[in-house]
Amino acid sequence: MFRIIEKAEPDLSPPALELSVYKSKKIGEATLAYSTYPAIIHGNQLIYPCIIRFGTQVQEAFRQAIEFAKPHGIAAWVKDPQGLFPPDRRKPA
Repeated sequence: MFRIIEKAEPDLSPPALELSVYKSKKIGEATLAYSTYPAIIHGNQLIYPCIIRFGTQVQEAFRQAIEFAKPHGIAAWVKDPQGLFPPDRRKPA
């Protein structure tokens, strides 16, 4: 079931898409993000169904994460230990 979560829930099935938020050390005060989601084995290939590249602006990364998670019915975990991207700043797709 799609939802946005604020902390890890290890027993989720399927696992949550993890959106990691961080502060750029090179681009001033920019808040950036990237995603990870378990690879799927298809035949002899590894497929990464949702890759949001390291260095993506946080609002765009959030939009892409929701765009992937919602139709697949998976949770999106906003992993933001520094509180750089609080819920009131998040604008859904």
